[in-house]
Amino acid sequence: MDIDYNHNNDQININSSDISLMGHGIKNLDEILLNKNLNSINFHSNEIERINGLQGLINLTHLDLSSNNITRIQGLESLISLTTLNLSSNKIVVVEGLFSLKKLTWLNLSYNKIEYLQGFQDLWGNEFNLNIIQIHGNHIDSLDDVIKYMNGLSRLEHLTLRENPISKTYDYRLKLFNHLRRLTSLDGLDKHGNKHISSQPLN
Repeated sequence: MDIDYNHNNDQININSSDISLMGHGIKNLDEILLNKNLNSINFHSNEIERINGLQGLINLTHLDLSSNNITRIQGLESLISLTTLNLSSNKIVVVEGLFSLKKLTWLNLSYNKIEYLQGFQDLWGNEFNLNIIQIHGNHIDSLDDVIKYMNGLSRLEHLTLRENPISKTYDYRLKLFNHLRRLTSLDGLDKHGNKHISSQPLN
């Protein structure tokens, strides 16, 4: 559902299961009174700096906050049904704040400023379902850190890391396939260098 949003209003009340407010100049999610039964939110290309105002959205499955000014991953604790999360093209430096997202299968953190991956430890264990991570176009420069913090992701099969400093490391692909045993594709290619076609979520 596309909504005509006037950012000069103090608040806007939205009663729909799916909303899209792309490029509306939204700066603060607290301006939006969200229906607790929402399934999908798309706030791509706004001016949001902080993730807030999402408390109680226990039915939300898809969240797109790409192309904003977000600096931290936070405010997601109540999103227990979330399966896809797009935070690409923001200003995030640290992976964090994902510990409650047990149903998350697809995570897009591409084109941020990410250097630190410790937060992936919060998604270790068989109760988590993260299958696809897109984290290309960041500042990741430690292959050891990638292996250390992603090795415990029990369902990770598809990973993109191109356009990071580590992608220029000698034997980068070989080392990751050897250590991340569940991996079936890296940067869109399988271990033999063939293009791998995997399903992607709908945005």
